[in-house]
Amino acid sequence: MSKPTPAKKSKTATPLESISPPLSEAISDASSILKNFSSASHQKDECDHYGSLIACQLRGLSPQQRAIVMMEFNQIMFRARFGQYEEEGLNFANLS
Repeated sequence: MSKPTPAKKSKTATPLESISPPLSEAISDASSILKNFSSASHQKDECDHYGSLIACQLRGLSPQQRAIVMMEFNQIMFRARFGQYEEEGLNFANLS
């Protein structure tokens, strides 16, 4: 004997009116923030342009070269985040 399969409930959006007022207000606020954030235009700076330049250069490499260069770049960024390239202790002889 097989049991009848229960009917699947359709997933419909819950109207904000049926949610508690504080939660409804929080959802509305979050929605407004997300809309403003996504519509705000990002002014490209030198980092954006440099990133595009690096992307173009990486595309010109073989997959193996690209992987190695990306690994080396990530290591440089890691060292920079931990202060290796601070001006006070910067020694150009140790950069190579």
